[in-house]
Amino acid sequence: GVLTWSGIGFISDFTFSPDGKSLTTINNFPPDASNLILWSLPGGKFHTDLPVSGSYVTSGADGLIAVGDQQGEVKLFDRKKRKVVNNLPRAKKDNASIRQLTFSPDGSLLARNSFYDSEIELWGALKGELVQTIKNDVAISTFA
Repeated sequence: GVLTWSGIGFISDFTFSPDGKSLTTINNFPPDASNLILWSLPGGKFHTDLPVSGSYVTSGADGLIAVGDQQGEVKLFDRKKRKVVNNLPRAKKDNASIRQLTFSPDGSLLARNSFYDSEIELWGALKGELVQTIKNDVAISTFA
């Protein structure tokens, strides 16, 4: 089957729920708007369209969804309640756009990495508190 959504813009990221029963997409619209769209699988039933600020998304256990934006903020959404349940503070560095987000298998931790940063921050997903920072001695480089 084909999932059809008739909005303008483009899909910047997507993720399956850990149980494989749903798909979440981030759809970006010019100039600065984006929406979190929840789909049921199989069949692709459209569930909801939530306005968010973000370009990166990951799904965790217990229905949590993390959305990261280009200003370094992360919002945690509850899939069932369809609302924000926690906000993680901005990354420490200015203009530290989120590069990667991932939940631990049990959903208790969220790992966050920003562009131009060689650190990975581990956050308690439910309480939104920084648990640990993993530092790399080698800076992330871009090759031309």
